[in-house]
Amino acid sequence: MKTCSACGYWKETNEKNNISFHVCNINCNVEKNNAIVKFGNKCLEGDTTESNIVTEITSCANDTITIDSTCQMEAEDTYKKHPGTPKRKLIRQRNPRYVGDCALSDFQSPRKAIRNWKIALSYIDTQHRKLAAAKKQEYRLRKKVTHLEALIRNLKSNKFLSDDAAGVVSASISESSKAIFNRQLNKKSRKEFPQVLRTFATTLQFYSNRAYNYVRKTFMNSLPHPETIRKWYQKCDGTPSIIKESIDTLKLKICEAKSKGKILYFNLVIDEMCIKRKLDWDGKRYTGFVDSGTNIDTNKLPEAQYALVFLVTCVTSR
Repeated sequence: MKTCSACGYWKETNEKNNISFHVCNINCNVEKNNAIVKFGNKCLEGDTTESNIVTEITSCANDTITIDSTCQMEAEDTYKKHPGTPKRKLIRQRNPRYVGDCALSDFQSPRKAIRNWKIALSYIDTQHRKLAAAKKQEYRLRKKVTHLEALIRNLKSNKFLSDDAAGVVSASISESSKAIFNRQLNKKSRKEFPQVLRTFATTLQFYSNRAYNYVRKTFMNSLPHPETIRKWYQKCDGTPSIIKESIDTLKLKICEAKSKGKILYFNLVIDEMCIKRKLDWDGKRYTGFVDSGTNIDTNKLPEAQYALVFLVTCVTSR
């Protein structure tokens, strides 16, 4: 229970504020840092004039205490700012720009709390983005492939390629060309893809499109985009005939087997395949007419409904 420092008496207690009501001489001397509690006229001794009745609860934490005619005890604020503090420094202290500048007093008012909360959120978001970028960089460095053998080994371990397909992909690049391919894996370049890299890319995509996409996205190397490979295929002569690239491939396989002392046997299958009746403009003329067996180049021919397909399969080798 609080008591008055002027007389040390107490009589009643206020349950809300825990204040003691007591009698006191109004002319008493009160020292600094002493508590003056509320008291009423019903328990005053001596002069009970209305002008001497104190009705405010005051903490005597200042130099002087006065009792005015309005029956209130006021405390004078003797806190003064340092005269030498520049205005710019005060503004800088009131408006922090970084999280480390914020103090507990900067969150006491709603406006300051909202402003400093936005500063904290911006700082946290920046740190999250930096952390995510660092994790991605570490992941790329761990998954980067520096030579061809590691690439083929990883594809086999992840079951993207079978053992036979991995052997074919490895054999598609000669020993003299592996140095060029390894250098292309280690460093990206905007130059035209070398022929050895084109051969590897087309062979890998032919056996497994999923494995090709895995190599491009996971290992962050310089393999061409699938759309680029499709453009390479478009350079082949696709007119109704036996294309030159097929004949060159058969010659290459036969020469490779002959160098090893082997003889290749092929099975030729000829059959018709139903196609959609459609005319296309290739920039020079319309295609889609019957052009086999007529030897006539005109637009008055009927539209083709079937395609004659030649399928060559090697019997003694893959």
